[in-house]
Amino acid sequence: MRYYQLVASGRQLALFVVAVAGLLLLSFFVGLSLGLAEKQERLKSAAPVATKVVASETPTVVEPPPTTPTPLVNPTPQLPPPEPAAVLTPEVTPTPMLMVTPGPAPRPSPVERSVPLGVWVQVGAFKSKADAEGVRLRVVALGFRPEQVKVLALASGKYRVRVGPFPDKESGSRVVARLREGGFREAFMVSE
Repeated sequence: MRYYQLVASGRQLALFVVAVAGLLLLSFFVGLSLGLAEKQERLKSAAPVATKVVASETPTVVEPPPTTPTPLVNPTPQLPPPEPAAVLTPEVTPTPMLMVTPGPAPRPSPVERSVPLGVWVQVGAFKSKADAEGVRLRVVALGFRPEQVKVLALASGKYRVRVGPFPDKESGSRVVARLREGGFREAFMVSE
């Protein structure tokens, strides 16, 4: 079995890359120009007869361009051009605006909370949201449902990772033990 080896210097390799890039650009521009020419040809063949439009305040008659008359055996008399029809524009009557005066903003009731009440297990508190999200994914990998593991933002700029809510402290203590076995040694229970 024979093996062949191709040897090229850096200059030859650069010249080859430039040549390939040039051929690609050339083929792109040729294709682009052919596509534009084809599009213009289609537009020319599908274009309707051009008419002359003059803008003025009074309606004007738009006439098609003159054509060469063909001799007819029985010429028919030409009818005068039709009278321009008056264009009616509907009158727009303004509708009265309904003015609403804003009242006092509703205050949230003390029962409304972003975190439901119950027993929670805090896995940790972190300075960055990315760190908190990473820990959240590790906790989910231990077998907890993703909707159970929350990242909560604090006003101080820290982020807490909590698991829950659980119905009682017994459930919470079992989760604390499971998390500590999983490597989260500082997990603790929080009642809210």
